[in-house]
Amino acid sequence: MHLRQPRSKQSVIGLILLTFLLGTTFAQGNSLEKKVADLFDVPSPTGYESPLAEKLKGFFPENAAFGQDNLGSLYFTTGSGEAQLAVLTGMDVIGYVVSGITVDGYLNIYRGVFSPHSLFDVYQFGHPLTIWTKKGPVSGVLALPSSHTLSRERRQNLMKEFTLQYAFVDVGASSREEVEKRGIANLDPITPMSSLFPLAGDKLSGYALGTKICTALVAEVAQAASRQAGGGTTFAWLAQTKQMTRVNRKTVSLGSLRAQKYLKAGKILIVDSFTTGMRSATGIEIGSGPVLIGGSEDSALRGLIEKTAADKGIKLLSAKEFTSPMLSAFTDGDAVGLLLPVKFPYTPSEVISQQDVKALKLLIEAVIKKGRRP
Repeated sequence: MHLRQPRSKQSVIGLILLTFLLGTTFAQGNSLEKKVADLFDVPSPTGYESPLAEKLKGFFPENAAFGQDNLGSLYFTTGSGEAQLAVLTGMDVIGYVVSGITVDGYLNIYRGVFSPHSLFDVYQFGHPLTIWTKKGPVSGVLALPSSHTLSRERRQNLMKEFTLQYAFVDVGASSREEVEKRGIANLDPITPMSSLFPLAGDKLSGYALGTKICTALVAEVAQAASRQAGGGTTFAWLAQTKQMTRVNRKTVSLGSLRAQKYLKAGKILIVDSFTTGMRSATGIEIGSGPVLIGGSEDSALRGLIEKTAADKGIKLLSAKEFTSPMLSAFTDGDAVGLLLPVKFPYTPSEVISQQDVKALKLLIEAVIKKGRRP
């Protein structure tokens, strides 16, 4: 499946500008920001993470040994001996799939995972989408039928509660046959179109940016760790982290639950995003530093992270009351989360602070070095 959309002239110019703006903020050189830019436009809706997994493999030498579970999660172990620490992050973003094609050339869509908030689908209206077909990407836009064409009952129902049964993707076709000629078929994945936008105050914006940055950051740290001596560390990029299941009355990420059975490391570090700016009562804002969650008072990993942050002069925020579905799977052993604050997540324009990214990267690298010493 050809799931990579070629960059337009404008997006190439934007990437050059973005690289220039990021170069003085991220880690030395342009390795991390290049990974972020390379991964940002690779589609990875839940259940369709394989293109991103292949892109991640391309960051490493051809002889690098990767493991993969039946969900498509990717595992890479560095160092010598059995891994004592595993660093995990997610690959998938929330998207849609084609669930039907109408006779007049519109697409019905379905979201295979729970909505992260009540306005998620509403935010996408009027925004362009990309349908990833076997023939290549096709552009469309999410729209509602004109209210003038709806019955009074349907208008009233739409005002009370919006569901995707009222939504259609317009790809500029006038018949089902025309849609099919473009290669669009049922179950083709769909993602919102977006671009990376540098903002004032050392910030970046883009759809699902928090997920893509965490994915790139773990790849960057794994590359650095593979060049160092010491004990083993496993790095994992998990598929289907947005697919939820229930275990012992807890909401658990399916990808994490599968990883819990795959991994043998006693210490688990989850790298994920932390919601700010939307009904968040934590008082934590972007630009304040990484957020530490989970772990008991006697957690060795939590203690190591707190001490490392203090030694490095990194401001570390705590939100022990916050839980993460990725973390909930690891009820046994020593598991904590280091999260990147993200403002307005799961909207067309998530916002992150580059200073938070830099601090998170430095902290994870330092924790790995201390944990791998003989």
